[in-house]
Amino acid sequence: MPSLKFLKNVVERMKNIGSYLELSANQNGDMTLKVESQMATVSTHFKSLQVQYFDDEPSVSTRNKDEMFGAKIDIKRFQTFFSGLQLNPQKIICNIVDNRLVHFLLLQEDLSLQYSMPIVQQ
Repeated sequence: MPSLKFLKNVVERMKNIGSYLELSANQNGDMTLKVESQMATVSTHFKSLQVQYFDDEPSVSTRNKDEMFGAKIDIKRFQTFFSGLQLNPQKIICNIVDNRLVHFLLLQEDLSLQYSMPIVQQ
């Protein structure tokens, strides 16, 4: 994931546009944050992020790496995630279960913090 401080600033600005945020990502390391209102649609794209693979996953070569997986979440709930800034984590992992759940993992040397966020039904 990108820097939490940068992400926090982007989300704070997007909060003024709408109440819900669409978070989507693919296995190429692309992530998009999008917010919509009646007047505008604003999105921020992050490219070349590190992708974390797990040992028990099926073969990555059988998947379409460009396929985006996403979820619509409440911006105010997402902002509570930024309380993790106090930890200054070494690594942040974002897992998205398409249209079901967003799960964040903040990793520090001897500490890991998990934050699961329910989605908004579309």
